[in-house]
Amino acid sequence: MALFALDTVTRGIAFGVGAAAAFVGGLYIWGKPPRTPDERDARGTIIRRSVSIVLTSTLSFFASGLSLAEMGIVLSGPSLVGALSSLGLVVVLFLGPLVERVIDWDSSEDIPALDRFTWRMLLASISEEFVFRGLLIPVSVRSGASVTTAIATSMICFALAHVHHLMVHPWRKVAGQVVVTSVFGLLSSLLFVRTGNLLAPTLAHIFCNWMGPPNPDFDHQHRIPIGISYVLGLIAFLALFSVATDPITHGSHLYTLS
Repeated sequence: MALFALDTVTRGIAFGVGAAAAFVGGLYIWGKPPRTPDERDARGTIIRRSVSIVLTSTLSFFASGLSLAEMGIVLSGPSLVGALSSLGLVVVLFLGPLVERVIDWDSSEDIPALDRFTWRMLLASISEEFVFRGLLIPVSVRSGASVTTAIATSMICFALAHVHHLMVHPWRKVAGQVVVTSVFGLLSSLLFVRTGNLLAPTLAHIFCNWMGPPNPDFDHQHRIPIGISYVLGLIAFLALFSVATDPITHGSHLYTLS
């Protein structure tokens, strides 16, 4: 049972926005934000931020009154198939960046430290999907909002949740992050709604955090095969999207055209 009466669209969306704000605000309860990569990746910073997001996510979950099933947290054959097919779909979309990475592979590159990998690739991805997809979308829908409205709200909140980077980065870089996170927020929301399980966007999120945003090098000596890979990846993604995320196949409880 929800701690608040989430019986109107306005209240449902307001709760989701509040949960998102608490998620971001919790990162700053420890004082000054880290301003350098070394400060950001320091073990102490990672531990403090991990504690914050676990606490704020847990409190938001209990306040929402949602069940794990409503959030798409289920382990079954269809859910695993949906998650793996969604991951495969995103891998296909990143065909160009993958080809570019293979061509430019340097075996001497440093392997990310375990702390940094755990934070950026795992905990940040899992917690963001938990809040911005698993909580925000079902709460909005249950309050009476259409799925389209819920997806738009999730996408906007997810993008705005990265504006706080203005505290440590120039505005042009942050503006680029907002655009990228808007696009990913839409994709992740669609994966969640169409498959009906949270593991699908979570795996996609982990992969995308590992890859980073596409950044094609138009002056690359192998720009033609890399460019072809980018185009083929996008075409294949668009062609396979409906089949790979078919809501009937995956038994989605969220999908609707309302």
